[in-house]
Amino acid sequence: MGAAKLLYASLTEYVLFFGSAIGTSGHSGRYWGVIIDWPFAGEFWQWEENTIHKKVFRKGDMILHKEWAATGYRLQNGTWMLEHGSGFVPSFMPFAFADSFFSTLDFISLWRNIYAYSIQLSRAYFNSNYSNYVDCYED
Repeated sequence: MGAAKLLYASLTEYVLFFGSAIGTSGHSGRYWGVIIDWPFAGEFWQWEENTIHKKVFRKGDMILHKEWAATGYRLQNGTWMLEHGSGFVPSFMPFAFADSFFSTLDFISLWRNIYAYSIQLSRAYFNSNYSNYVDCYED
């Protein structure tokens, strides 16, 4: 389980903080877009399909998730990163929300994520200069 804090989102890109205090692992998903992560604390492990070795990324490294590529990943304890995704962002949602429907049944978090994205999408649509990056959801 990881935590995400959405900073900016539109139909074609998003920026968020992502990480976990206790570590997590899973499948990256396949997306109609490109995702780039920059760890600023901790360590990120990535295993790409059709390879036999993991890659290890640390503070200051750049992690590139190419369009339609899938990886296994592991965040070590205390890993936090900045993430930028570009592409058709609504196409990212089915994988992002799948756990809420089929595993955790955490519909409160699902609602919070949909709400945060809706607010940011509205800001991107109605704010032509994109100068307001104020966080839309307070914990």
